[in-house]
Amino acid sequence: MDNNDRELRYGSNVEWFLHEISAVEMSDIDSGEFEIYGEDEAGREASSYIDITELAADALQIIVNLRKQRDAYAAVTKTAESREKLTAIRAEGIHFAANRILAAWKSGFIKATPSEVADVSGAVLSALEFLPSATAEELTRDYADKARADIAAMYEQPHDARANPHVAVEAPEVEITGRLAEDAE
Repeated sequence: MDNNDRELRYGSNVEWFLHEISAVEMSDIDSGEFEIYGEDEAGREASSYIDITELAADALQIIVNLRKQRDAYAAVTKTAESREKLTAIRAEGIHFAANRILAAWKSGFIKATPSEVADVSGAVLSALEFLPSATAEELTRDYADKARADIAAMYEQPHDARANPHVAVEAPEVEITGRLAEDAE
């Protein structure tokens, strides 16, 4: 058994005994012990000898355990703060992407109706609600690269199919994974 996991000899009285020993004269300490006086629950006075080494071991165990708890709390807090900061940075990227889409449309680079542009920029901004729980795979550009490659392949079709917007062009087959797959269902 690790010394820091042993049962405390003096239990919840450690702090009180340490306070008492801080007021004891050195001459009152006999062979590593000091006498302490107190009352029991019935109000009867009593005394007991406290072993300084055992008291120090109890105090050390309490200190070590409190430090472990503090460090664990600090690690969780730091991790949560890091996640929050990273989410905020990623949210800025989403805002940037939506703003770039809207700016491209306003400048005439994107030929679409106001409704279509509102839908697309709204879809980009809706990613904000999924951002805090996004998986690592959802934060890569792999899906976007595959979908863009499939779209580019569509343009390799005969010129007539591209020129006439009323001719049906089959959408590319894109593998959807993770939560994207769940959202698509």
